[in-house]
Amino acid sequence: MPDRLVLPPALKHGDTLAVVTPSWSGPAELPAAYQRGLAELRRAGFRVRPMPHAEGRLNDWVAATAEHRADDINTAFAADDVAGIICTIGGEHSAQLLPHIDLDLVVANPKVFCGYSDVTVLLHALHARAPAWSGATDLR
Repeated sequence: MPDRLVLPPALKHGDTLAVVTPSWSGPAELPAAYQRGLAELRRAGFRVRPMPHAEGRLNDWVAATAEHRADDINTAFAADDVAGIICTIGGEHSAQLLPHIDLDLVVANPKVFCGYSDVTVLLHALHARAPAWSGATDLR
């Protein structure tokens, strides 16, 4: 266990937020609600960058393959201009991403990571498996 937690920088007006969909294809199923959410983030002063698979629909259950959904998260953590990562919705398939998330990348690039529902498995796994990082935020 590290001597201290590595906290991500606080979000501020003008920061870029990556938008990811780690499980259910909610943005494709409920596009009006998704667009309202993006508009609210912009209204709050953030730049918004939906990741490549955030609006996808592989089938009725997930937005993309586990590898593609995890790649969106890894890419967001790697992007120097992304300050935070917002998960669009939960679902039943976030745990599929665990073997594909680059924890060394997460620890090296601390960022705010927000979500709820099934995303909680990612929040807990990131914190448990990368204890030097404490950017997990459950919005419940």
